[in-house]
Parts: sequence; C-alpha cells; structure tokens
Amino acid sequence: MTLLASESTSRHPPCPQPTCSRLCSTALGAGDAFDVVADVVGGDTFGVLLKLLRRGGRYTTAGAIAGPKTKIDLRDLIYRDLEMHGISNSGPAAFAQIVKLIEVNRLKPLLDGTFRLDELPEAQAKLLKRSHVGKFVVTV
Repeated sequence: MTLLASESTSRHPPCPQPTCSRLCSTALGAGDAFDVVADVVGGDTFGVLLKLLRRGGRYTTAGAIAGPKTKIDLRDLIYRDLEMHGISNSGPAAFAQIVKLIEVNRLKPLLDGTFRLDELPEAQAKLLKRSHVGKFVVTV
C-alpha cells in the first residue's frame, strides 16, 4: 500500500487526527476506494473510513482504542450499500486463515515499528500515546 499526502480532496474530508491522515489518504489521489476496512481505532476516524469504501464495501471493527462512541451519516451506509460487521473473537480457524494469507503475500499487515525485547518499555510508551498506525513487532 502506498501512502499519499495527508491533504483532503473535494471527495473526502480530512481525517480528524494526523496519524489517521496518513492511512486514510492512501486512496484519495486517484479517487480509489477500498473493498474492506478493518478498524480497531473507532472514535472520530469511523465516519472518514466509511467514506473510503467503494459501493458495496465492508467495514469491520474489533476495537475502539480512540473511543467507543461515534457518529454516522446513515446516507453512507444506505445509499452506498455498505456492510458492517463487529468482531469480538473469531477463533483459531480464522486466525490460521489470516496467517496463511500473510504467508502467501495476499494480506500484508501494516507495521509501525520493530522493537527488541529489551525495548519493550519504549514500545509500550509509544502504544499508550495512541499515535501509531499499524502493528508493533517485538523481536527476541
């Protein structure tokens, strides 16, 4: 995935947070849209992410680290035929499927940083700031 500049376009509003801006702006340059958005952030980013979905796209969420309450413009859901799914625990079979997709390069996790085990306090401090985009890798 190529990340573009964080400016808004006439088709999409700017993301409410700078870290979200880097991620949300990915598809804006060419007017592209995503088939699926998997969100664990929630909060103010929710409405912006819905606008990045193509007609018939799917939004999934498994978390709300930026806050559990949000607003929705129901026109995005209704007139663009979007699907919404909440996921709490999909089990070992689903996890195994995700690992297989990663192994064959059909799914690429977005990584924010890599930390050695002795750098775990720094990784946790960065996590608590909630300014990262992507996952952390801890090497042993």
